[in-house]
Amino acid sequence: MMNKYSFSIQTGKAYYCNSIPGFIRDDSTSIIGHLVKKSFDVNKEQSNAWEYQISELQSRLEACGIEGDIIFEYDIVRLGKRIDVILLIRHMVFSLEFKNGKKVFTVQDAQQAEDYALDIKNFHKESEDLYVCPILIATHAPEYAKEQSLDCYPDKQIYLQRENIETVIPKVTSLCERYGDNENIDFAKWFNSPYYPTPTIISAAVEAYSSHNLSQIANSEAGQYG
Repeated sequence: MMNKYSFSIQTGKAYYCNSIPGFIRDDSTSIIGHLVKKSFDVNKEQSNAWEYQISELQSRLEACGIEGDIIFEYDIVRLGKRIDVILLIRHMVFSLEFKNGKKVFTVQDAQQAEDYALDIKNFHKESEDLYVCPILIATHAPEYAKEQSLDCYPDKQIYLQRENIETVIPKVTSLCERYGDNENIDFAKWFNSPYYPTPTIISAAVEAYSSHNLSQIANSEAGQYG
């Protein structure tokens, strides 16, 4: 199924993107075929993972009636990695890292999810003024036992959320109610965004290395270009 973004995006930046309503209407087999075609190295496990993610997200997004955009396998230039799924909803960026079949939330997986969101926040020009939320999804884990703060850092990066397949979309909805607004994200502009350190992250890096306090980098506020 052709989507409205086909002619306005950079080739190779992602394997699949569409509006959320378009994604819900799209044939899942067609989406999987598109993902497989775009991937240079795909195995049965990865194909099954995509099939599961697509099926679950289509049904759950349809049930809650969320509007916005969805991207699969978005390229993180600096890290040479790809984010599993990005949701652009109500002027917010949700970075979803799926751990299919997992029943526990590990420190390593949490670090990976946070690193991806930090990279988007501090190096993706069109995201520096948006709320960005990393979500780690251990699909078969029990609901996270500890109370999770919905607060954010001064730069609008929301604290990591740990969810299972049942709780992820309700959490997205809750965060949208708290931080979202009705201003639309220009999808093509966001998708094709320049990718370089924001001014404040550069300043933070210089200060951090001079003082040997590397934690300042992760929590620094993304600045603005004039």
